[in-house]
Amino acid sequence: MRIYYLDSLKVLAIFAVVLIHSASTPLYTMSPDDALFAYANLLDSVARFCVPVFFMASGAVLLSRDYDMAGFYRKRLTKIIPALIFWSALYVAFRVLVKGEPFEPAKTVMSFFGGHIYYHLWFLYIIVIMYLLAPFMRRLILAITPKEAFLLFLIWLALAVVLPHIESASGAKFAFSYREFGAYSGYFMLGFYLSRIHFSKPLVAALMFVLSSFGIFYLTGVFSLQKEEFAGLFYDYSSPLVFIQGVSIFLFFKSFDGAKAFEYVAKLAPLVFGVYLVHPIILVYSGFISDLTLKALFVFFVSLGIVRILCYSGLKRFL
Repeated sequence: MRIYYLDSLKVLAIFAVVLIHSASTPLYTMSPDDALFAYANLLDSVARFCVPVFFMASGAVLLSRDYDMAGFYRKRLTKIIPALIFWSALYVAFRVLVKGEPFEPAKTVMSFFGGHIYYHLWFLYIIVIMYLLAPFMRRLILAITPKEAFLLFLIWLALAVVLPHIESASGAKFAFSYREFGAYSGYFMLGFYLSRIHFSKPLVAALMFVLSSFGIFYLTGVFSLQKEEFAGLFYDYSSPLVFIQGVSIFLFFKSFDGAKAFEYVAKLAPLVFGVYLVHPIILVYSGFISDLTLKALFVFFVSLGIVRILCYSGLKRFL
């Protein structure tokens, strides 16, 4: 049974990814006092929730039921690993044949295992890890009490969200900080618990989203002006403001669980993984659109159409 608000969150999250990628160039090429830099910063700041929300929505679904471990791995890994290999090969071909980069077999193999074939494919490696851990996370959820779960959440918040951000901001090093993998696995489990609570205050969630988004936008602008170049400290997916942003939009959608609109948006959910995989190629050919928001909309919907067509071909298994 599909949960429409979770599917809708995934659709929104993938569009937010496209928006981030569409708006990224001015952040690295324009001066921080330029209006286009501010516009790109605004769009990127509003969309930072994308990765946390995708993992929370995925965790809410995958951790809600018991699995036979062998069957779970067989179903999930036999889809994601061939997709990772296929799209890595396709993007190697794209870089060589279209962008004119030299083909170096040894370097390509190292890039594949290092997750550096193309800038967006890192996400698939994390999905593989989450799939490997999901059955164990499910057993952990069943074994611990709500109080123990809350304590685990506080430990994760400190080690994977707060301390790494303090490290980045201050230059100090903490042996106990737990970045990247810890952050994503925490979001994965957090999604399960957030999906189980009763929340009916959408205005509170909306206010928290607006405030956190403004905080990311304002602080990024201030720090960038001080450095005289883009400063991405507050963009980190495990930073406190992005954490608040992701949780608030998750709860906002949950507060409208059962809304008819979600049922319509959720119909796009089976296509968005393909959109994520395809959109960087479409983005390369979207330079004729100057407005960043219109560019993101163009890339998203063209990618959506292409994925819909590919679903009727033998490539469906890689989408």
